This record gives sequence, structure tokens and C-alpha cells, in this order.
Amino acid sequence: MRILLISDIHANFVALEAVVARFPPQSFYLILNGGDSLVYVPFPNETIDWL
Repeated sequence: MRILLISDIHANFVALEAVVARFPPQSFYLILNGGDSLVYVPFPNETIDWL
């Protein structure tokens, strides 16, 4: 069973996309978000849409 833990994204959608490219979500049984996902910059809308 594979688990992906992501944390401290801080609305950096570009970095989140890089993680998703390296670790495709469909290859994990469970994805956990440790928090600190959003701030006012740079891409809060795109980040919350993905989450």
C-alpha cells in the first residue's frame, strides 16, 4: 500500500504540479494533506481546485 503525504504547499501550484508529475496520484492508495495549503499568493484558486 502506497501513501503520499503532501504538506506546506502554500498555494505554490507550480510546485504541486511538479510533485504530481513525479508521483502520479492514481498510483497511491491514500493521499494525505498535512496542511498549510493556501495563502493569498501565488495560485490559491488552482491549488484548492486540485485538492
